[in-house]
Amino acid sequence: MSGAFESALALIYDVALQRAAVVAGYSLLLYDYFLTLSDEVEYIWNTPRTLVKFIYLANRYIVLLGQTVLCIQVTAHLAVCGCSISRILSPLWPLCVRDRYQIVLGFSISPVW
Repeated sequence: MSGAFESALALIYDVALQRAAVVAGYSLLLYDYFLTLSDEVEYIWNTPRTLVKFIYLANRYIVLLGQTVLCIQVTAHLAVCGCSISRILSPLWPLCVRDRYQIVLGFSISPVW
């Protein structure tokens, strides 16, 4: 019986750790978003519409949307809203997370160089 109890405790610990990691990552993403919002308004929003501007904005906001959905799903608040939201956003999920770290790092590091 103690083996099953220890396994259950380990599972609870792992789930709590996963939730904490997702919330911490989401918090950093929001911090970066609000930190760079004034620069985005100044340098991106007032420029003509180009392919580069579209890719930048799509990358910035699709990742933000995807991470918001992930944070809601992992912290189990999506169940309160109902399953219809999950069915609508689930097909968009692969677009939101595919290579997001390389893209975000590429856009974040390139102004430094």
